[in-house]
Amino acid sequence: MNKFLINLVYTIHEVNIFTPMLRYGIVSEFSAQKGKAKVIFLDDNIVTDWLPIVYKRTKGDKEFDALSVKEHVACLMDENSESGVILGAIYSGADPTSSNAGSDVWGREFEDGTVIKYDKAAHKLAIYISGSGAKVEVVGDLSVTGKIEATGNIESSGDVKSATVSLTTHVHAVTTAPGTSAPPTPAP
Repeated sequence: MNKFLINLVYTIHEVNIFTPMLRYGIVSEFSAQKGKAKVIFLDDNIVTDWLPIVYKRTKGDKEFDALSVKEHVACLMDENSESGVILGAIYSGADPTSSNAGSDVWGREFEDGTVIKYDKAAHKLAIYISGSGAKVEVVGDLSVTGKIEATGNIESSGDVKSATVSLTTHVHAVTTAPGTSAPPTPAP
């Protein structure tokens, strides 16, 4: 820690400018545009002004993740709860941890039932999308090393190729009897 910060912390402590307090509350309002929320502390019914929320990235690369109204949060506040910051959401009896949680699992579970999780012990990334209109969209090229399995139809508005054989332009040798055709040959 640099000398300036050490002196600042010492001065705040000695002069008692403020003593930060860890407080737990519930989000009463959230503004995505401001990146802030208001919190009510139930022990004394104080509702804060708009408080900034701690995010991992805010300059250049940006992280965004909306807090929900009625979500339990931890805050670092001044002694009068007039100024502070929301450190993040916390699990509680009303909002328990996910059944997908584990010591080797990173994940995200959405309210609609969609789950994205990575199990580092099993080396498995799983995405479960909930809903009848579920869709994964990739804009750009997609490269897969390994086998692709599908239980539904595979559709393409362009050509599909396997090695040198094109699905739309390959030809078969002519056979005279009905039945299995000759193997495909690459188009000239």
